[in-house]
Amino acid sequence: MMISFLQAGNGDCIYIKSGTHHVIIDGGEVCDELVTLIDSIKKAGEKIDLLVITHYDSDHIKAIIKILESLNAADRKKFVKKVWFNATKVGYHGDEQKLSASDATEFSRLLLEADIRWVSELKTGDIEKIDEGLSLEVIDGGEIFQLSEDGKLLGNEKKDWDTSFKELEQYLDDDVLDESKTNSQSAILVLHANGKDVLLPGDAIPQMLSKALDEYRKDKTLKFDLVKLPHHGSYKNITKEVLEKFVCSNYIVTTNGMKYYHPDKKMMLKVLSWGKREANKQMTFHMNYYDDLYKRLKITEAEKHQYDFECDGKRTFEF
Repeated sequence: MMISFLQAGNGDCIYIKSGTHHVIIDGGEVCDELVTLIDSIKKAGEKIDLLVITHYDSDHIKAIIKILESLNAADRKKFVKKVWFNATKVGYHGDEQKLSASDATEFSRLLLEADIRWVSELKTGDIEKIDEGLSLEVIDGGEIFQLSEDGKLLGNEKKDWDTSFKELEQYLDDDVLDESKTNSQSAILVLHANGKDVLLPGDAIPQMLSKALDEYRKDKTLKFDLVKLPHHGSYKNITKEVLEKFVCSNYIVTTNGMKYYHPDKKMMLKVLSWGKREANKQMTFHMNYYDDLYKRLKITEAEKHQYDFECDGKRTFEF
């Protein structure tokens, strides 16, 4: 079993493969790797077992729409076995304003036109078993779409890449958090793969992530083998409260840093200061655009030694 974090610009695209089974979570706004991957799956005569869209932001859904539009309805139905997309079906044949973004409406139309099996309301505890060693579990389905003017990506447009960790220490707090209605709709998932667990929170806001982890862990400290940092490494989406609920030494950042200057170094400092790591293990930040990002973050060797961490470009993990 492998999980790979594809290069989708400033967006998310996650590919999971187990034998002949395929799962795709989000697709970015543009993702050439996903287009190539889809072609290879089709040529092999295989299908997407589960397609998940965590929420409707264009940097998670747009590329998927383009791929589905390239298939006629019959081929679409044959190729995609099941979809998880948290939305209501109410009003599609009348008031389409039940969905709050045009991308979500178009994606929904493509699903309905092809009569693809669609779970339109994700609920805590939903589990999709892909094969004997692989399953995907919902620990929070996110909010259902409501009419809203909040249909754009939200983020911090000020970068802290030129600031040292030492200078950032005085700002180590959770005073400013993401409360976006868009990101509150993001599903929070846990991948179970051959006894390993991976936390995939999409762009979840910290209040919902904290609550979901509480309900999932049942007063126990969780251990994750890998955590995808929410909202592309924004400091507004990770808190001390969240980090104290699990043990993890490996975090992945999915962005090229071209929009909103993610990942924030303040986020990294939060993880290094408040995160629980495995005994005698170094923290590692894996970046799916490492070659583009690492030098711009201006992290020194002294900082890596002081906080006991490393950065690399690993983006495919086998379990």
